Amino acid sequence: QNRRLYVTEGASGVRQLKLSYAVDLHRNVKGLFSAGYIEPMFGGIGGEVVYMPDHKQWALGFDAYWLKQRDFDQKFGFQDYETVTALLSFFYDLPFYDMRFKIDWGRFLAKDVGVHLDISRRFDTGARFGAIVALTDCDPDCVGEGSFNKWIYFEIPMELWLQGSS
Repeated sequence: QNRRLYVTEGASGVRQLKLSYAVDLHRNVKGLFSAGYIEPMFGGIGGEVVYMPDHKQWALGFDAYWLKQRDFDQKFGFQDYETVTALLSFFYDLPFYDMRFKIDWGRFLAKDVGVHLDISRRFDTGARFGAIVALTDCDPDCVGEGSFNKWIYFEIPMELWLQGSS
């Protein structure tokens, strides 16, 4: 709800500053551990583990983070709000149009518990477009209009702007 304050007061702040370590825990198990100013609104420490079996269209993941809300100016201070998030994820690559279904279950940033249902399509360029519906125990004041959160998103890989990319 405070996104506007982060944009206006944090115009010259540090949006992200983190250390991440990716590791192959096993041939089919990947890990990522991160610490720092993870995103414009939160900093903390945590990690993710994903199990991807060979020749399957599905994967399982788990992530957990201790997070603290950053000051609106996005310098190096924090506010009083802190939480622990923990999510169990199931990914399934649908057999058409490079589409993926993902479901996350667990505890989210607002300390609400529930599920996120995510369907997206990946394009040949690496870009992804998708939509999410969040069904949690968050009170009606939290979700705004309607009885649940919903949004669309797109991801554009930075490699598209590098020389020599197709």
